[in-house]
Amino acid sequence: MKQISEIVEAMDYLDEDLFIDWLGELEDFFQPVAINDIGRLDNSAYDYLLSLNKANLTFSSEEIDSLIENEDANFLEIIISRDKLLASVHFWQYPQGSKWQVLNISEKPYLSEHQPLQDKFMAFAEKMNLLVLRDADLREQVPHEGEMVSIYYKYFDDEYESRQEIPY
Repeated sequence: MKQISEIVEAMDYLDEDLFIDWLGELEDFFQPVAINDIGRLDNSAYDYLLSLNKANLTFSSEEIDSLIENEDANFLEIIISRDKLLASVHFWQYPQGSKWQVLNISEKPYLSEHQPLQDKFMAFAEKMNLLVLRDADLREQVPHEGEMVSIYYKYFDDEYESRQEIPY
């Protein structure tokens, strides 16, 4: 059985002329769930947060600060590579009263009612031919510029401080 790193390295790179409006695709697929584009400044990957909060409050909504005073703020992060059809998903939770100082991140939902959204993302990924990578996959090493680096570093964030570790 092939390691995920072999599968990823064998995948074709995306054509430079190919543009996929990931935000539009996600908004259409997940409607009415609110989505924020939290794209990275270095443009190494597309990065989105889907609201898992009451009243569909987004990360950037004005009311989110009052929400976190009374309950946890929950999001589903979706990262999509700009180089290959690769994705990774994580659940984010800012605990009640944490004033945005604590961020818990997990591959598994914090609340059982969030599982259907993860399942829906997996259907989206299948429809869009995205290979969804788990944390263990993101840690696998691949060659890049004469050295071995994590899949995460090569395909999702080549500005990350570690070439071998991942931030999760």
